[in-house]
Amino acid sequence: MIPKFFGQFLLENKYVSQEHLFSALQYQQSEDAIKIGEVAVLLKLMTPEQVQKVHRQQRQTDEYFGELAISMGFLNEEQLQKTINFQRNNHIFLGQALIELDYLTKEQLKTYLDEFENEQKPIASLEYIIPKNIDLYDEIFILMDVSIKIFRRMADLHLKIGKGFYSNKNVDNKYLISLIRLVGNPEIKYFLNLPQKVACSITRNLYKSKEVDCDDETICDSIGELSNIICGNAISHILESGRNISMTPPLSYLTMNREKLSPKSGQKLLLFPASVQIGELDVGILY
Repeated sequence: MIPKFFGQFLLENKYVSQEHLFSALQYQQSEDAIKIGEVAVLLKLMTPEQVQKVHRQQRQTDEYFGELAISMGFLNEEQLQKTINFQRNNHIFLGQALIELDYLTKEQLKTYLDEFENEQKPIASLEYIIPKNIDLYDEIFILMDVSIKIFRRMADLHLKIGKGFYSNKNVDNKYLISLIRLVGNPEIKYFLNLPQKVACSITRNLYKSKEVDCDDETICDSIGELSNIICGNAISHILESGRNISMTPPLSYLTMNREKLSPKSGQKLLLFPASVQIGELDVGILY
């Protein structure tokens, strides 16, 4: 499931250069008008005949495909956003661009897609650690799945998550709590609660240097970015289910400033005890 974006996967594995990826993305964007129509048909939101009508109208105006499709009554705002999200996240179109620009062969693309799709598979064991009766099971599954894969890929740490449980108690801050609010439908707060040793290790792994000074500011920035990437990737999946959701910038709480995280009235706290090779941490959900 992660990384969600095929381009990120190709770049991190050095299958394409940053320059080639950027060129392919520009090439892909230059074809957006046609491709949005293709996606709308693929998602059964428009018929091929309706797409042709929009294209004919485009020849007489400088409006974008999506604007015209809405004004002509073929799409509404929500359907257009769904189409755009699918288009941005769908790796097939990027693969086509890379082939047409001669940056990859068809054989290479097939190999990399197979590898990418294998990484995308959800982690089956998560089914046993998330309470079955939870309202937001799918969203929390995605967040946990993404957390494990981003920890492995970006922080080079094997994140093992234990069985989640509801808690009415305050969460003791181990050193740093990095929290991101997902707003819209649904409303969720995702947080990592890390001891200093684990936070420092993640920071140095992200920088790929053991010489990085693990001061509070550097750690907060690094863990905030890790949380940001986890939630950003998770949101891209949640959006595909038709949910309208976005996220706020990460908030960092050091022990010296906030010793405990307290659920507000009416909030549920779902806590997942977790560990990596060098220590223990918490992954938490407030909703």
